[in-house]
Amino acid sequence: MSGYKGICINKGIFVSDEDALEYAMEHTTQEEREQMIIGWFFSSNWVRKLSCCECEEIIHNGEDYSDYNGAIVCEECDTAYRLRHFRKVC
Repeated sequence: MSGYKGICINKGIFVSDEDALEYAMEHTTQEEREQMIIGWFFSSNWVRKLSCCECEEIIHNGEDYSDYNGAIVCEECDTAYRLRHFRKVC
């Protein structure tokens, strides 16, 4: 019988090809599945482009940027972004 034999934390588990989709659906959240399908779909013949959350300009390959927990900021907007979002409150 063809299928998937678990290793590491899934050691001792076997899921047949016929049961694979149902097993995966039961062990993932909707959000996880959405992220996986997006990652799979755009994994070939696509180049991911990031845009600055401040000025909305595209950040091109080789340009510096900062990632503040998912907020992508280009080099030009970085200082202003940090001042607005990370000011110490006395």
